[in-house]
Amino acid sequence: MIRVLKWGVGAALVVGLALAALACGPTAGSYCSDRRECMGGNDKDEDACVDWFHSVESVIDEEGCSSEFDDYFECFFDTAKCVASPPAGPCTTTNDCGEAPFGATCQSGQCIVKDLALQGAQDCAKEKLIFDNCNTLGSDPFQR
Repeated sequence: MIRVLKWGVGAALVVGLALAALACGPTAGSYCSDRRECMGGNDKDEDACVDWFHSVESVIDEEGCSSEFDDYFECFFDTAKCVASPPAGPCTTTNDCGEAPFGATCQSGQCIVKDLALQGAQDCAKEKLIFDNCNTLGSDPFQR
């Protein structure tokens, strides 16, 4: 009986921790990991992304827009897909794409840049509008 009780308490603790993690929503680390998976890169790139993300969060927090940003970020994270941008120039190898934005690779003779992006005009439109009304950064932090 004690074993069953201990197992039940342990299982409840694990479930509780999992639910708490879900309640926290996406993190800088999860966003940057997904972005690295999409764009390519290495640990240093991912660490730089996390540092950038935290600096953006800090400014947004100082502006009093944390709640608006969190809602927009959660929607962006849940909705964004890895997409290729229009070609950034001709190439024969990825080394030819050095002038293109970070993460460009040579595919079929064109420098292609992949990144996380919203697909539809209405994707996160409400959350973005509310965030934009609060945000004085002057730009969308996910449009780099």
